[in-house]
Amino acid sequence: MTSNFVRYDQDQQHLLPKNIADWVEEDSLESYVSDVIDHLDDEGRLDPFYPEDRADGRGRPPFHPVMMLKVLVYCSVDRQTAKGWGG
Repeated sequence: MTSNFVRYDQDQQHLLPKNIADWVEEDSLESYVSDVIDHLDDEGRLDPFYPEDRADGRGRPPFHPVMMLKVLVYCSVDRQTAKGWGG
């Protein structure tokens, strides 16, 4: 599905670290949540999260729904909220 989202590339290179995999272990909760949501997206089960493109082209592109869902699910599972970090 193609849309005009803010660029999202989980494999992108960062200044620190150069690869996100340097910070996230393969058998971690973060990787599990990411893999599950990627699988749901590949099956088309996340299609309702994709907005329709605006015909007028106005407005800032939204963040990619898969990235946003990963953050929401991980924070919910890890019991973190937008109000503060920690337990």
